[in-house]
Amino acid sequence: MHFRRTDFLNAENKAIFNTISYSYYSEALKKIEKLIGHKPIIYLFSDDSDYIKDINFEGYETYPISQENDYEDFYLMSHTKHHIIANSTFSWWSAILGETDGITIAPQKWYKSEFTPNIFFDDWILL
Repeated sequence: MHFRRTDFLNAENKAIFNTISYSYYSEALKKIEKLIGHKPIIYLFSDDSDYIKDINFEGYETYPISQENDYEDFYLMSHTKHHIIANSTFSWWSAILGETDGITIAPQKWYKSEFTPNIFFDDWILL
């Protein structure tokens, strides 16, 4: 599960990009649980390590992951079975290069405008 935050909170990007809500992640988590038939272990990745330390999905095992280098997070993200991605190319690429038989859930609304990029794969679930 990837949360992109820090640069999306500055004034310039805030006008362009949606900051994905907690409810998106919660709904995506429930969707994966339903599809795989059990509660998954959740690895939390973000560019805001303080933010993910406080995230709690009640009833789920969660592990905030914060490496010193972005490429280490990227490597670990790409090796998870399933992906709940943010509207971020960082998480998009980790899902693309990751497990091909897993589930990927992506936010349908990438930008604040009505423009929706054609970057999703047919087997991805859009919320």
